[in-house]
Formats: sequence, C-alpha cells, structure tokens
Amino acid sequence: TGSQGEPGATLNRLASGTHPTLELEPQDRVVFSSKTIPGNERLIAALVNSLLERDIEVVDQNNAKQPIHASGHACVDELEMMYRSVASPLVIPVHGELEHMNANAAIARRCQVAQQMVGVNGDLFRIRPTPGVYRGAVPAGRLELLPDGTLMTV
Repeated sequence: TGSQGEPGATLNRLASGTHPTLELEPQDRVVFSSKTIPGNERLIAALVNSLLERDIEVVDQNNAKQPIHASGHACVDELEMMYRSVASPLVIPVHGELEHMNANAAIARRCQVAQQMVGVNGDLFRIRPTPGVYRGAVPAGRLELLPDGTLMTV
C-alpha cells in the first residue's frame, strides 16, 4: 500500500527503512502502476525522493517504456471472467462507493450468481446458515479523539 504517498503505508515505511519485516536495497525497483490522485503530488514526490536517495529505481507512467496504469479495480470484463470462473452462489462487493458496489452486484447477477448482498459501513453480513444483511448493526463512522483521551464516533 502507499502509492499515493500515505505516511503510514507500507511503501513509505519501506522507503524510510522502518518496515518491521521487509527491506528495500539499493538497485531494487519500485513500480508505481497507479496515476497520481490530484492533491497527493507533494506526498508522492517526497516518497519518490526517499526511494531515489536510497538508490532504488522508480518506474512510473512518466518513465515507463510501455503503459503501466492499473487502477486496482477490475473492469467489467475481468469481473465477468472471475464470476464465471469461480461460480460462487453468493457475492458481497465490499469496496468502493455504493454506486460501484451496486454495479458490481449487477455484473454478478448477469453472470448467474444466485445472490448478491450490498451494504454500507456499519452493516453486518451473515453468510450462514441463511445469508442476510443486518443494516446498521455496528457503529461506524469517523473517530474523534477528545481532550480527555477518549474516542468518540462522529
């Protein structure tokens, strides 16, 4: 994780030499297959500079010999291939905005997946014995650290 320069992500810890179990060495290569999300330019530049300072080769869309972009999200054809190959009776899309998860469920439906369950943060999925979704079963949201040190969901 960390192609957008997120401070606590694995890639940043590798770049700074603070990852507890992995280490990058001079002449290693890091490939950024994602595009820069606007607003993350400074974080990414700092990350790339950290890697270059350690003599680690950085490959991104600007210096790759061939297109390397990968969004991390499967396209429709890839999802269809997966659903047909796996032939699962149940699909629970869990990543992205609600619109994306609903679209993912619709693709599964077209691929003859018998049941699709879509939820939002705080919903609890029951898979067995009878699949279902308990809406709002778990507190979810952002946490705020109060002056007395306690956490509060906001």
